[in-house]
Amino acid sequence: INIDLGSVMHTFAKGIVPLIAYCDFQRAKGVEVHVDLPQLPDQREYWEKVGWSQLINGEEPPPLDAQKSYLPVQRFSTYSEQERIVNAAQEVIARQVTCEKGVLDGIMWTLQELAYNVIVHSTDEGVTPTGYFQVVGHPNSDWIELVVSDGGRGIRHSLHNYKIVNSDKDAIQLAIQQGVTRDPAAGAGNGLAGSVNITEAADGVMAIFSGAAEVRIHGLGQLESYDCGKVPGTTVLVELPTGKPLDLSAALFGAPPLAAFEMSYVLDDEHVLFTVMSEAEGFGTRDSGRQLRTKLKNIVTEYPDSRILIDFEGMDIPSASFLDEFLGRLAVESGGFVPFSRRYGLVNTSSFVDRSLEHVLKQRFEHEDGTIQARIATAQTEDTDTSSEPQTVDPGAELVSNLERLGTLRGQG
Repeated sequence: INIDLGSVMHTFAKGIVPLIAYCDFQRAKGVEVHVDLPQLPDQREYWEKVGWSQLINGEEPPPLDAQKSYLPVQRFSTYSEQERIVNAAQEVIARQVTCEKGVLDGIMWTLQELAYNVIVHSTDEGVTPTGYFQVVGHPNSDWIELVVSDGGRGIRHSLHNYKIVNSDKDAIQLAIQQGVTRDPAAGAGNGLAGSVNITEAADGVMAIFSGAAEVRIHGLGQLESYDCGKVPGTTVLVELPTGKPLDLSAALFGAPPLAAFEMSYVLDDEHVLFTVMSEAEGFGTRDSGRQLRTKLKNIVTEYPDSRILIDFEGMDIPSASFLDEFLGRLAVESGGFVPFSRRYGLVNTSSFVDRSLEHVLKQRFEHEDGTIQARIATAQTEDTDTSSEPQTVDPGAELVSNLERLGTLRGQG
């Protein structure tokens, strides 16, 4: 088979990932497949970066790096591979796209279930399954796109032991119902059904391709089915908006999963700890600062009642650009220095970090007349009359005072 993509000008994951799975399927049958890649320089560069060039030609994808701004298309065959790349996908999304409450967990739940289905249901007994998935964040348009594809036996064949169905359309529509599974020992039949519920609750779009049929879900109860050219395996496309809160409890049959960040970041019932040194390899660029700010905002969304402690232990000389993009912008987005200082605590800062932060925050909150003004609510301390007027103070001096107080509290446990 020769596939000529040389003149292609635009490419999308929802088209390329299934094509990669198709080429893999044909090669497994002993068919020789040759693909001419796009010739446009920007296309070739992007294909190489996200792993399309390698996988479509049967080669290994680029290595995972969760601290990059994208996730290359991934191939998986085992549960350990599935877990590793799903965790990496979560990290990339958290750093790149700001999600409303419940959205990030809904995306991860859906991706986990769809990848699990490939391993459990896509092949006959004794045959090694192979699946591909890619996650694409669109922060400028507030959407996240998931694509999961395999070249296996398809939904209709997979359901054969559960129920004989007459068409691929009927098989897909049966598979998305709660409790339907080819093997009760392999699962409860909630994966696709829960993914559909999440899509509907989020006002997103899901398309399922299997055999010679496509079923598309968009909006609550809006389901359409189509005949299409017969292809091996199954592809599921999910597009979810990130700017609308998602009630996972309602979507997942009253039993929401644990929050995506629960085990890693919760310090106690009242505090979340964000350790800067463990979150990035470099602290010299605005891009690194933007990634950490985005991830921290996603954590804050999941824990709206917790105080966030940002731990700088081990960090000596971050750049001013990094600190401004990370905390300067975060303070502005928090509504000003006062609400920022109430919600966030900075601990284990070096003298260099203290001076740099003071400079950054002064620049952020400096008025046109050159004065530094920030209103600090007098009710912040126990010995202050809450009925008095707020005082005007230097935010840098207040920050140093807060750091010293937090350091004392931390030392006291």
